Amino acid sequence: MSNAGSDSLSVVDAAEAREVAQVKVGREPGAIAVSPDGRSAVVCERGAGSAAVLDLSALEGTGSVEVADRVVLGSVHVQPRAVALWGTRAVFACARLDGLPVVDLAGGRVEERVRLPLAGAAPAGIAVTAEGGYALVTLERAGVLAVVDLLEWTVTRLVPLGAGPRGIVIDPADGTVYCALAGQNSLTVVHLDGVDLSNADGTPQFEEIPVGAGPSSVALAHVDDPVPPADTTSL
Repeated sequence: MSNAGSDSLSVVDAAEAREVAQVKVGREPGAIAVSPDGRSAVVCERGAGSAAVLDLSALEGTGSVEVADRVVLGSVHVQPRAVALWGTRAVFACARLDGLPVVDLAGGRVEERVRLPLAGAAPAGIAVTAEGGYALVTLERAGVLAVVDLLEWTVTRLVPLGAGPRGIVIDPADGTVYCALAGQNSLTVVHLDGVDLSNADGTPQFEEIPVGAGPSSVALAHVDDPVPPADTTSL
């Protein structure tokens, strides 16, 4: 977990309910994305305009985390708020940047900047589709969802969402999109069935669910999924 007040990350053993290590990172760490294999992670350093690349390979054995690299995304004022991983790349949403920095994690550098068509739109949240072909980015001040083609590095369409979209998550099971609307105190559900993300064809279907005041982030839990049977081979 990130500790914005102490410019550090805490490693917590959930089973033992205790902090086992801390690692110093850049100013005001925030959003974290962990690779599917659990061996690396990327953390947004919001107050420094940068991102730290973490080596988690020793985490299971020693609980230690190392900062393997640091990548400058822009000036200290760009404020990276969210990050999504796509293969060996990380795509960032920065509140004060009218573009999305794309970092080559292997090379430790910004290799692309996807231009956003709306100035001052304040990118807030980002998620990558299960197929890995598109990134969905919430633009808080514009009230829209930008669809980014991750092969062409271009914005293919803008989807109106409502006031103040922030955190976003995509259900990998069916591609349903969930987004927190801070300006409407609601969760919007976007169904993309029959929608071609490569262009403006097709009309998404929406649902709106009232929630508490100022929702900012959203996570997804499949509580109805069957629990795997216990392993009894060693009994």
